[in-house]
Amino acid sequence: MMAYEIGMVLAVLALLAWGSYPVFMKKVVGRLGEYTCLLFNHGLLVLMLLLTAIFTIKFKMPSDFVTAAVILGGIVGAAAIYLYYKAINMGSVSVATVLAVTLQIIWTVIVSFFLFSEKLSLVKYIAIAVIIVGAILAALERLSLPEKFDQKHVMKFLKSDIWSKGTLLALVVSFCWAFYNIASKYSVDSIGPHKTIVYMETLVLLFILFAFLVKSSKELVVVPKKDELKWILISAVLFGVGALGFYFSMAQINLSIIAPVVAATPAVTALLAAVLLKEKLRIHQYIGIVLAVAGVVVLSL
Repeated sequence: MMAYEIGMVLAVLALLAWGSYPVFMKKVVGRLGEYTCLLFNHGLLVLMLLLTAIFTIKFKMPSDFVTAAVILGGIVGAAAIYLYYKAINMGSVSVATVLAVTLQIIWTVIVSFFLFSEKLSLVKYIAIAVIIVGAILAALERLSLPEKFDQKHVMKFLKSDIWSKGTLLALVVSFCWAFYNIASKYSVDSIGPHKTIVYMETLVLLFILFAFLVKSSKELVVVPKKDELKWILISAVLFGVGALGFYFSMAQINLSIIAPVVAATPAVTALLAAVLLKEKLRIHQYIGIVLAVAGVVVLSL
């Protein structure tokens, strides 16, 4: 029982930290830029993971196939996190988070259905439908429908300005994270979740650093001012603490129990954004966030 309680506390810690860090980053990403935020957040994350891993796991080289999966996952993961920060910078942190986090779970489930023959119950089909409806509501600046449901009017509707800024980027991020999840699954099955997290996140940072091969540090990095440093450090620490909470919770309880807890991350982001950033969404967008998060929690059970 003690292990279960510790695991749940750590899972909730991951939920709160991962849900909070984008809100604090939003305060400075417009001025510092996405790349500077990437370096702070992922640099500290990998440092914390490596220091933890030294005392908790034995490093070993995985098979060639798993190595390829980890490398591909790292490349796509680096692109995904950059685009996610860009989506946050462009528009609402609440909308970007709920779209990226909830939709990637749908794509992961669909791909897993074909690759790993994972069966879906009727309840999960309903949960997927609820997530899609919720994501659409959250992304819409105003409720509207195409004038006619033919190709011309539907395409015009999709290209209109009724969508929240950053919606398309968040959608791309969801696809990238789904790919990252699938790559992680192959690795987890072979070397376990803890080594997978350390290897893949270290590679994500490595691929982020490759940008220095084509651009100078002055072009890539903006030195934070004193007041900006406070917010970016809070964001980086929360990002790392969330990962460590997730990392250690898996040593206490099954991932199937942790997943529904962490799935509520967008709800924490939306609540904190409303309080700290005074971010105002329309009623239907808040309803969409609630529906999408509820659907993801059910899907993760």
